[in-house]
Amino acid sequence: MTDAAFPDTAGMAGSAAGRQPSLMKRVALIAGATGLAMCLAVATLIVLNARVAIWQETRTALQSAGATLGGGLRIGAPGEETGPLLMRLAAEFDALRHVSAYAVDAGGHALALPAGPAQAEVESDDHPPSWFSALMRHETESVDVPVLNAEGGVIGRLHLTTDPADEIEEVWEDFRVIIPLITLSAAVMVLIAVALCRVFLRRIRVLEAIVSDMRRGNLETRVPPMQAREFSDLGQGINDLAEFLARERADNIVLQQRILTIGEDERARIAFDLHDQMGPRLFALTSALEQIRSLTGRASDGAPLSEALEASLSHARAVQSMARSAINDLRPMVIGHVPLCEALEELVVEFAGLHPAPDIRLETGSGPLPALSEVAELSVYRFVRESVLNALRHGGADRITIRLEDHSGAPKSLLITVSDNGSGPDETPPQPGHGLSGIMDRALALGAVFKAPSRAGGLTVTSLRMPHR
Repeated sequence: MTDAAFPDTAGMAGSAAGRQPSLMKRVALIAGATGLAMCLAVATLIVLNARVAIWQETRTALQSAGATLGGGLRIGAPGEETGPLLMRLAAEFDALRHVSAYAVDAGGHALALPAGPAQAEVESDDHPPSWFSALMRHETESVDVPVLNAEGGVIGRLHLTTDPADEIEEVWEDFRVIIPLITLSAAVMVLIAVALCRVFLRRIRVLEAIVSDMRRGNLETRVPPMQAREFSDLGQGINDLAEFLARERADNIVLQQRILTIGEDERARIAFDLHDQMGPRLFALTSALEQIRSLTGRASDGAPLSEALEASLSHARAVQSMARSAINDLRPMVIGHVPLCEALEELVVEFAGLHPAPDIRLETGSGPLPALSEVAELSVYRFVRESVLNALRHGGADRITIRLEDHSGAPKSLLITVSDNGSGPDETPPQPGHGLSGIMDRALALGAVFKAPSRAGGLTVTSLRMPHR
């Protein structure tokens, strides 16, 4: 198989996700907006209800005071001074809740001023701020009641007005306690939402990591048990999917190995048929032509016939060479008869016969190479041959290193690396040819990992990791 076991959809999704706000930010914004809306709604309800209650309370108090006075009030004895009487009367009514009062003498001069209008409200911790008082106040209502003396003469007037100061203070006491509590509750709600979101995101990241492993081809990974039923069901679904994909992969590998084995057997049969049937006949034909050429050389004036025989002999040798090459392509004759290391050494010797001769080195380490199946050895042999040919033909390399390393860790594998000093692949390589496609198909069928040629450290490197027992 190649490095990317599944299409890289995570990168495509990541670019779109980067333009969107995170779930954590969304939850915090929604929870904060909900808390703020709740605070505003509660504050609005408190203000509206309090305004109605204050208006009703002050209006009722004013009506009660007016009803008590009736159409007028007689005070004092004949000859008694009226000023102190009017001031005392105004003070008594001014002491009532929700009502302010002041007296006016017969000449229209105020004798007593109400506490509310006459004095500026002082903002403190115990008194509501001016903006709150202005928000809660209604239009002031008033009543004028004439004050009569014992003889029935008008000695002044008593002016009564609504005074909501007491009610506003009570509402403010409730308001400044309730609103901070609601604000604190909203903040706690935001913190709880963010904390729950963090817990959910941790679960989601675990699932995301498992899916990423599966995308990279690791189907042995599993989702750990989760307490939440929804996440547990989702994790179980991912585990079931991983098991299903693992079974399908195993079945595909078995089928591909069977196809590969059948193909190799058929190639071997054709190669042996060519070798056993065509080879002897080509050899006999070449020998006969050489014998005829030697006989015609002794005859007089046999030059034309000798030239024709020489041409026939050249064609026969070319056909014989092509047959050998085809047989070797179908099935390298050394595989199955000599160890893999010796087969690769013979391959290096064949390449050394080229002109100009490349510098090809085979490094196998100090220990013995692991035993591979015949199909696996064929795949390794073809990988090395195809990689060296690509380096010579397309990369123009003159120094090539073939390295075989046995990795005894889990899982056990033989790593074959071919590096060269050639130009390497193009930045936009064309579609892979038959050689590269064949290597990829064989790697997939055998559970191997193939890395296509790439540049690393000034060299062109390609590798094949073949598993073994």
